[in-house]
Amino acid sequence: MTNYPKYKFISSTTKRITKIEDFKNEIHNDDYKIVCLDYDLNHTWKVLDELSQEEKDKCEFLCNAICPPGCPERKKHYYYNG
Repeated sequence: MTNYPKYKFISSTTKRITKIEDFKNEIHNDDYKIVCLDYDLNHTWKVLDELSQEEKDKCEFLCNAICPPGCPERKKHYYYNG
């Protein structure tokens, strides 16, 4: 981010952000254009309903997960399947 200060990054699901507070921090981080919600949280309806429209507009949902929920090897699986 230091070398490309105007480049907007995507916060990937491989980061395993599973705490809602951390997810919201990513959404409000101006370095990220899009924040991919960890798909273990895709069905946390109470939390998702509470997101503002601005927060929802910055979210991306992954619906074709290649790992089971809670997979500790997600980053490796994405590397091999990407």
